[in-house]
Amino acid sequence: MNCSAFAIGSMALAALLTGCATVTQPQPDVAARAAGADSSATPVVDLPAVKLTSEMVYELLLADIATQRGHFDVAAKSYEQLAQATQDPRLAEQATRLAIHNQDQVKGLALAKLWVAKAPANLEARQVLAVLLIRNGQPDAALEHMEKVLTAAPQGGENAFMVIAGLLSREEDKHAAVDVMRKFIASRRDNPEAQYAYSFLAARAGAADTARQAIDHVLELKPDWLEAQVQRVRILKVQGKSEDAIAAMKKVVDDHPQDNDLRISYARMLVDEERFEGAYEQFKLLSESQPDSDDILFALGFLALQTGHLDDADRYLTRLHQSGRRPTETPYYLGRLEELRGNQAKAVEWYSSLSGGENYLNARIRMAVLKAKSGDISAALSQIASLRAEQPDQRVQLALVEGEILFDAERFGDALAVYDAALKDNSDNTDLLYSRSMAAEKLNRISEAESDLRKILEREPNNAEVLNALGYTLADKTDRYDEALAFVDRALRLRPKDHFILDSMGWVHYRLGRYEEAVKYLRRALDLKKDAEVAAHLGEVLWVMGSREDARNVWQQALDAAPDAKKSRLLNEVMKKFDSP
Repeated sequence: MNCSAFAIGSMALAALLTGCATVTQPQPDVAARAAGADSSATPVVDLPAVKLTSEMVYELLLADIATQRGHFDVAAKSYEQLAQATQDPRLAEQATRLAIHNQDQVKGLALAKLWVAKAPANLEARQVLAVLLIRNGQPDAALEHMEKVLTAAPQGGENAFMVIAGLLSREEDKHAAVDVMRKFIASRRDNPEAQYAYSFLAARAGAADTARQAIDHVLELKPDWLEAQVQRVRILKVQGKSEDAIAAMKKVVDDHPQDNDLRISYARMLVDEERFEGAYEQFKLLSESQPDSDDILFALGFLALQTGHLDDADRYLTRLHQSGRRPTETPYYLGRLEELRGNQAKAVEWYSSLSGGENYLNARIRMAVLKAKSGDISAALSQIASLRAEQPDQRVQLALVEGEILFDAERFGDALAVYDAALKDNSDNTDLLYSRSMAAEKLNRISEAESDLRKILEREPNNAEVLNALGYTLADKTDRYDEALAFVDRALRLRPKDHFILDSMGWVHYRLGRYEEAVKYLRRALDLKKDAEVAAHLGEVLWVMGSREDARNVWQQALDAAPDAKKSRLLNEVMKKFDSP
């Protein structure tokens, strides 16, 4: 702890020694200064007429030295005794701060009362006293001092309600802080600044519904207040109402089209929700006014990759790379671009050009993955082993990559062994447990797969991916269909537009014999993404229902939509099973 927060210091100590005389020393008045008042009109703080004794001087020196050396318990005792003996507000302040530092809230409260009594115009003293009253279970008594702070605040300056809300937001007992603020603004129902501060505090305390009610009322009182509109967006996000938050933010941006900061925030929201196409359009608009911004060029390049605008990605990333800016980032994403184009040799060339930086490891991993895709599994695994020796702190990530390479090569037993070894030192790692469960499922070790997934759910009950995986596994590999339905239903409530989860829901209904329901979910999944496995499932259900021509059309459309669909084992197996001569 930096003792400068407490120590008076030798010069201040000397001033205190001379100040504790029988004359009144003029001191700046905090409230007047905060209000911007003329210094000539500043009232004085009456210092007590106390004659210093040798014992007092000794205690002052002892307290000062103890504070500077970090012996805060000794210093606190000395300053408390001096404050009580002299009634000096400066000593009361120092004693109060030391009591708070020592987490003695009861003593701190008594000393803060002395500080306020001797310096009633000191707003900081009143703020400290208000906090200590709350900590000591006297929230109603704190209201009087909060009112004093509010009354003395400058008109037209920083919102005093927000000052108070900020003070309360640092309290550990968030519920008590919100309750105090509620009482404080109870008579200010029609004051938008008061309601905004209450909303801010409630949001910080995790009381999202309360925060939402307050901010909605603010916007009834002051509908054009931009800061309140943005705050409402934040609260909607906290409430999990992503659709409403995005719609609200879009309206804010549309109403303020020249505000680039708002547009950037909106674009980032879209990225967070994986609405990359929408985010891409927003960054293109931003580039019109900031054509040379590194951040915007990079965002455009990244989003163009995500949305499949590969020529645009090439243009943005190449321009950024040629400028010499972001030298450890653009080569990696240019490598990713060449991968998407199918130019593996060029991709490796870009990856190899990185000799350091935050993307170095990812580049080397991609090189290993490309070797595996080309069929050279041994070389891929050798590269992962070299990286493990080079960067031992990345063992978990490298184990996941190694396991994925083996999994994709259908060496499920070897993948399982890699995950087993990694989990010995990282037994609770979610990614390792999930990957091991997938390998175990492929080996038909269903109880082991289920055990790993349930272990994750014990810690992360709302992990939609894991809920979906467990539900699908139970539906596909067991006859526990009702359990499967419950897990997938929970996942779907969390991610209603996830095509993987919709596919699982369709598959569960199929296993339950509810064919019409199955088709409904599977078609929704296929509409969201032309995925070979979804097409395989939908085709199978249609075939079993007797709609064989529809089934053939679904399978053929999947093959036409994505050439890689021909490599889908599931799609090929289903077509062979049902439609082979």
